[in-house]
Amino acid sequence: MATAVVNSGPTYQATGTKPEAKAAGRQTLGKDDFLKLLVTQLRFQDPLKPMEDKEFIAQMAQFSALEQMSNMTAGLDALKESQEALFSELNQNISLFNLVQHQMLQQSLFAQAVGFIGLEVEAMVPSEEEGEPDGEGINTGMISGVVTGVKFDQEGPLLQVTTNAGDQPEIRYVRLNHLTNVAGRNG
Repeated sequence: MATAVVNSGPTYQATGTKPEAKAAGRQTLGKDDFLKLLVTQLRFQDPLKPMEDKEFIAQMAQFSALEQMSNMTAGLDALKESQEALFSELNQNISLFNLVQHQMLQQSLFAQAVGFIGLEVEAMVPSEEEGEPDGEGINTGMISGVVTGVKFDQEGPLLQVTTNAGDQPEIRYVRLNHLTNVAGRNG
């Protein structure tokens, strides 16, 4: 079926086409569509009533503005993608830095804790018996003994302190921040 263009004033429509089918595929006109409309309008204008300069200039200005907006949108999309990639890489680097920092802290605490082995220490530790409540309302008691080992849990190093309070030596585990006094080597 041949397609003809009918000039009915300022509106041009190709006969024999189904505008509904084309409009269902996309919602907006692009710069190529605008250029095709302009060329079609120029090709089929009435020679006795040509398009006025003002209309032509206005349509060219609209086309130029449409092209600039399309280019700006493409540029902003590229900028957004590059920033997303940059932030993703930055987040990975921060995560890696935090991991290394945590490992270095753990190694430092371990080295510090090992340095206490063989030293006599005093510490304020949570007590099941009556004692002085600390700032958080937990009863605490003072212990003293020799550091005989170190172990680690999720919160950090624990000093193994062997106390001689009573008939049998007792082993208590003490955090570094619970130490109140450190004496010299036992022996």
